[in-house]
Amino acid sequence: MSKPKVLLIIDRIMIGGAEQVFVDILKLINHRVEAKVLLISSSEPNQILRIQGIAPYYELNRKYKFSIRAIIQTNMLMCSADILHVHLRPTLRYVNFVRFLTFNRTKLVYHDHHHIGQLSFIQEMLMYKIIKVDYYIAVNRDVLKWARNKWNFTTGSAYLLNLPKIKNETPFEGNTSVNLEGIQQLAFVCVGNIKKSKNQLFAASFALKVVQSILFYGNNQDKTYFDLVSNIEGVTVVSGEDNPVQHFGMFKFGLCSSFAESGPLVILEYFVSGLPFLSYRTGGIADVLYQYVPEYFMDTFEMQDWIERYEALNSNYKRIPQELIDRVIEKEFNQDVYAKSLLEIYNKCLKNASL
Repeated sequence: MSKPKVLLIIDRIMIGGAEQVFVDILKLINHRVEAKVLLISSSEPNQILRIQGIAPYYELNRKYKFSIRAIIQTNMLMCSADILHVHLRPTLRYVNFVRFLTFNRTKLVYHDHHHIGQLSFIQEMLMYKIIKVDYYIAVNRDVLKWARNKWNFTTGSAYLLNLPKIKNETPFEGNTSVNLEGIQQLAFVCVGNIKKSKNQLFAASFALKVVQSILFYGNNQDKTYFDLVSNIEGVTVVSGEDNPVQHFGMFKFGLCSSFAESGPLVILEYFVSGLPFLSYRTGGIADVLYQYVPEYFMDTFEMQDWIERYEALNSNYKRIPQELIDRVIEKEFNQDVYAKSLLEIYNKCLKNASL
């Protein structure tokens, strides 16, 4: 039996949780399916290294939405596939735009990395009344329930998949924008692109009340907010760092202060690195890890509550035991279980395509 031909589509490879999941999925399924990658926009050369040699990839380098060349190339690649596995809503809108113009009927699996409430009324009308999706994957239960209501998915066409954690993965080094060698251990690290929804101002305010400094890894996605955060005395912002995980050993605690996330992937990275953390409880990964380390999660943004929790953790400080890390990864983020679940969805696509 021939392997299914799967075209994985995303706007570009960059630093971000959704992009990391995209790369992990490619690594997991490449030897199980005939995989190709389509990148709608251009990626930084060092980011392309993350997928190079795994599967054939194509960069459209699309300059504007209505590029005839990009539409033709996208349709040709889609026609050569049995299944389209699309990540992120802007990519989904473009893919469906091309499908509409070219009458393409290749089965489409949409992988939703967003959280509830990120769409305007017009965007909701476009997403749920016009765009067609054959199968849907959510990364947490709340988003799955929400999408079933919006898209009227049946149980057999909408699925929940936790994130996979690749075993024995060779770390991606990429660019290192700061040299932390030879310095003493720092108190706090907070990873995430700098923008209002990530709530870094709260993280900075909290950190500076209990210690004198905090280091943020994140790119500028909101100039006004970025300037507010980076100009606070005691705050260091590092942009352009491809693999902040490699520096986690230099910190005592990780922070995640986002108002709303679908994951967030960064707290899983803290956990796997053995780094204790404080995080607002939001997203699917938070719900899973809360079962094992509830003391790391907050249900409020009351500053005094965060300070008291930090003091309690710091007074009895210890890294996360490797035995616990291994047990949680095996049970909750098992790469083989994830790959099997994804292949079952692909097989349903192929079965229904032949009806």
